[in-house]
Amino acid sequence: MTIEDLITHSVMGKKIIDGLESHIELDGFTARNYDLLMDLASLGMYPKFIGSSMKSLGIKSGETILDLGCGTGRNLELIMHRADYKGDFNGIDIGEEMLAQAKKRFPGRDNVHLEIASILEPYPFKKEFDHITCSFILHGFSHEQRIDIAKNAAKHLKPGGIFSFLDWTPAKPEDWPGWFRFFFKKIECPIAYEFIKHDYAKEFEEAGLELLDIHPKVWGYARVVRLKKK
Repeated sequence: MTIEDLITHSVMGKKIIDGLESHIELDGFTARNYDLLMDLASLGMYPKFIGSSMKSLGIKSGETILDLGCGTGRNLELIMHRADYKGDFNGIDIGEEMLAQAKKRFPGRDNVHLEIASILEPYPFKKEFDHITCSFILHGFSHEQRIDIAKNAAKHLKPGGIFSFLDWTPAKPEDWPGWFRFFFKKIECPIAYEFIKHDYAKEFEEAGLELLDIHPKVWGYARVVRLKKK
């Protein structure tokens, strides 16, 4: 079996949302080897890409941070580094195998708190956050669920707090070059095609969030969007 086969066919627990397949939950081989698979799929470029994206979040030392769908904790570790490891760092994920890896990543860190939970439900932390973020999570949900995720985040933010997301840029696939259409089809679930029809930098206004700025990534095919709680 090739690396491509492992990446595209080892996803377990696929979900059907609005009649489209979503990969919002990973388990089995993919979950246990997620970081390695991402590095291989990107030909080693993923660490630099995700590091640049976490820098664009504008995290400050001492802030209270929540990473939605934190997975293996890779992004949260980069966020901690940006904050000089000073602050309160939290993460939730629905996948037990992914979260188990995250817990191993932060031994002895009493300022890191990780819980199994759905990002659609009230968060399992009795605190408000300066910054709530997620990376390549939103495109795995339906449009209505994405709005609910943003509303849920806004409820848990401090006044003036920031909600940010890293995900695909709105686009028409027919405008993409052939190599990117091939790449996108190989790695993404069908519901991601519905996601790129929307511009959530604007549509999340109905969740009580206003646009701060947008940072293009991957030649403009992806972006970091930062919104502020009104």
